[in-house]
Amino acid sequence: MNATAQQQALISILETRRITSYVEAASVTLVVYDYLITLDAEIKYVWGSRWSLITLLYYLTKYLLFVDGLGIVFQTFVSSSIVFGHCRAITFVGGAIFVTGTCTAETILAMKAWAVWGKDKRLGITLLIIFTAIIAGVCVCISLFFKSLEFADTASASAPSIDLTGCSVIRANPNFLVADWILIMTMDAIVTLLLMIRGIHAYKMGGNSGLLRVLYRDGMIYFIYMAGMSIVNLILIFNLPPGFLLLTTFLTRVIHVSLASRVVLRTREYAGRSVHMFNSRGDEQSWTVSHSFVT
Repeated sequence: MNATAQQQALISILETRRITSYVEAASVTLVVYDYLITLDAEIKYVWGSRWSLITLLYYLTKYLLFVDGLGIVFQTFVSSSIVFGHCRAITFVGGAIFVTGTCTAETILAMKAWAVWGKDKRLGITLLIIFTAIIAGVCVCISLFFKSLEFADTASASAPSIDLTGCSVIRANPNFLVADWILIMTMDAIVTLLLMIRGIHAYKMGGNSGLLRVLYRDGMIYFIYMAGMSIVNLILIFNLPPGFLLLTTFLTRVIHVSLASRVVLRTREYAGRSVHMFNSRGDEQSWTVSHSFVT
């Protein structure tokens, strides 16, 4: 590669890194903002609560995001001369955190869906089998995708007048990443469908609307946001250069965590409240939202 071609390639990488850094900076800012506005509710409904599987999953989901954010900052904003030799390792660690965080968030939502179906044993076993298969597929796909990545040697090729930071992808097999997003969308669709069916049934029976919004509206909002972000990621994969393949991955995870954590906080808000419903004969029924439902 002659000097002119090399300089043009470096300028192209610089432009890619500049756009990526803007998106990542916005995502990290969103993490901090979301944490601050939900801190009061977290202190009230999580910090002082008894330990349970949902509590553990909540902490893993919420606080692994900060670890992921530190990795994003390091990978995006530190000089290429420092990070280039570690790009693959950083990406694999980030991928492991992404899969773990996604799985914990999906497990929270699946357990809520299972709870509103009365913790039916057959449904629980079915969900466990389906989710285990999907998670295994996600792990395989993301591992193969990361193995296909090739990074630009910007550390030795950069010009004195060009200040490059982070890791720059120049080649990858996007098919594995496409499969990954489709699998995640499938998980979201299954959980949302279960919540919506139960929510619609409860709505038709009538009664006070607070809990119904948690079952129906929150499930619908969650699916719309996550399906939308997955579609955006797929569009970017098919239409942008390799350097942008992971452009909105962290942003998607931030939104994912934000929505999943809100499901925990909002359902725990209803613990101990009285709920009034009407059965199919029109008789009024009253029951209390127990901690077994929300924890």
